[in-house]
Amino acid sequence: MAHVGYVYAGQGASSLCVKLTIRALQSSLPAATHVVRTLLASEVASRRWCEDAAVFVMPGGRDQCYASALLANSRGERGGDGVGDAGIDAIRDYVEKGGSYLGLCAGAYFGSSRTVFEPNDPDLGIVEPRPLSFFGGDAVGSVPPRPFAYGSEQGASAVDVILSSRFVEHCRNAGECIPSNEPLRVYGSPTTVGVYANGGCCFVPRGMAGSILDPNLAGAGATAASGFPSAYNVLAWYAPGQPLRRGAEGKAAVVLCRAGKGHAVLCGVHPEFRAEDARKAARSGKEGKSDDSAMKWRSAAYLLRDHDDLYRAGLFRSMLREAGVEVVRGVRTREAAGVLQWYGRNGEIYNRTSSRISSGSE
Repeated sequence: MAHVGYVYAGQGASSLCVKLTIRALQSSLPAATHVVRTLLASEVASRRWCEDAAVFVMPGGRDQCYASALLANSRGERGGDGVGDAGIDAIRDYVEKGGSYLGLCAGAYFGSSRTVFEPNDPDLGIVEPRPLSFFGGDAVGSVPPRPFAYGSEQGASAVDVILSSRFVEHCRNAGECIPSNEPLRVYGSPTTVGVYANGGCCFVPRGMAGSILDPNLAGAGATAASGFPSAYNVLAWYAPGQPLRRGAEGKAAVVLCRAGKGHAVLCGVHPEFRAEDARKAARSGKEGKSDDSAMKWRSAAYLLRDHDDLYRAGLFRSMLREAGVEVVRGVRTREAAGVLQWYGRNGEIYNRTSSRISSGSE
């Protein structure tokens, strides 16, 4: 029986994020033994997926809609008959019995104890508890410097995250690599990766949030480098010196949470986006629609570098690995002239037949 990477694609899920998450999973999971499928809210509540799930992924989208959909029963009605939290219970039970959860952006908000999103905005503001509570604290956003807008990529920005030394060590021990001929990505730690962000969050532990609703202090609390509870492992944090909102500089961007016998990785950014994906989103403005105003702000997306797709793919794969998911070894980077290329441990490049194309010193 094949192991399945399940991606939530029901109410609230962004069609673009679902598409890119599926692609990232397909390139990360062993093709011989794994497949990728999507689930609607009613299917999540059915629990049938728990039997063969390798991982459950909540992609980018609308966290508030996730809560509404998964707190509904199989007839689409809210509560009242004892099965109103069937979808939530299915996810939590799956993880606590040894399963793996990956939450990306909205999925990361959804996996925390409380969503604090644009708390001082009368139109966008959300300050609400969330029942999964893999992370016992607040997911606070929006972090990117550009104003957020639902249904649009116009608030998208490139942000830098710093990988923790522990995470970097785990990546390398598992066969991930940083090409030695890349002067900006040399061996050593911390390692910085540029990623796509749109409405994403930082993570503030319970009891350390300070004046979380004060627009000048929102996001105040523990940094990833010091004061973060030992119950969680910070895999990456937002690099200092960026014009981020909600006081996110130096705060946790990716956290690993233990839940019973299983694990949940919550990621406030979008490593599943390649540089070209960001450019396409900027050109279209809104998902699937033309938007002339895209020309005014698309430069943010163009800050992502194509050759950093290697590291973003490695980050995605390594987050899965930290959550207990079996993933492929090596780094599949791109298809150029029909040749699928891989980087070895020392930066050498191989093609799909495992013939070496170049050495790491070239």
